[in-house]
Amino acid sequence: MEKAKVKKAGPKKTTTKKTKPVPVKPKDYTEDFEYICMEIEKGVATRTAVRAFMSSQTFYRLINDNQDLSKRYARACEARADVIFEDILEIADNRGGDTFINSDGVEMVDHAVIQRDRLRVDARKWMAGKMNPKKYGDKIDLTSDGEKINTVTFFELPKNGRDEGK
Repeated sequence: MEKAKVKKAGPKKTTTKKTKPVPVKPKDYTEDFEYICMEIEKGVATRTAVRAFMSSQTFYRLINDNQDLSKRYARACEARADVIFEDILEIADNRGGDTFINSDGVEMVDHAVIQRDRLRVDARKWMAGKMNPKKYGDKIDLTSDGEKINTVTFFELPKNGRDEGK
């Protein structure tokens, strides 16, 4: 009688084939970028507009790498400053909630609403000034388009010798 050969159980040898990596096509962000810019033009913060489409790092890398996208983003930011300025006008012109009728039927001024509106206006003025300082900044330019203004001296103190040697 012949004995059956029994195979010992052990780890199976597996062979792996080396495959070439498949090149990944870079994503085209053109449509996403345009939508983000349209949201920014409506007054939405950049961080909020970008969040749904890409990381902030990717967004700012696109701006740094592509001058056309950088210009488009700059235009969107200028438009956002204009929207914020218009918000200031709406808040200032809105009189709703400034007064209320108390339990005795007397009309009273609601100072909390007025203070909150003042805070909202001040915050937007500050933001608009930072976003577009040439248009909305508080700084008064004493030059004419970057050139110094010529000054005229009307009176000059006589030289008395005390200031010499300093």
